Amino acid sequence: MQTTNYKGSVAYVWSHFALRPIQQGIQSSHCIVELVNNANEDSLAWYWGLLCKTTKFLDGGNSRKLRDTSDLIKTIFHDSGIPHASFCEDADTLDGIMTSTGVILPGDVVELLEHADESEDINKAVASLLIKNYGIKAKVSDFRKLVHLITRSRWAG
Repeated sequence: MQTTNYKGSVAYVWSHFALRPIQQGIQSSHCIVELVNNANEDSLAWYWGLLCKTTKFLDGGNSRKLRDTSDLIKTIFHDSGIPHASFCEDADTLDGIMTSTGVILPGDVVELLEHADESEDINKAVASLLIKNYGIKAKVSDFRKLVHLITRSRWAG
């Protein structure tokens, strides 16, 4: 990452809708641990854990929607330094089901998303910021899906 705005960073975590609210919280926490588990000092995840800790727990829908969300996040943020992870239960407990997926976004991206109205302008602004400041290379349609996902997801529980 070239420029990182750690202040105001937020973890967005989607959990499986079929879980009870308490389980959604537990599974989301597992995902958060995965997000910071391998964080290097001076990384976005490390600073988020040290300074921010703000987390938005979101309804990830059914298994297919949760996998689609995880795939979208991986497609956009692979090799970018933006932390992203998923958590799957083991085969004996829940037959290996993915229960949560998430990403920690830097403060400058969060600031744009907090004022998003899903217009083409906000889609372009988010895409431009992620490309310029973080070197992320993804299709415009993927950035549009990301903005829609974050701005339209319901709170979990």
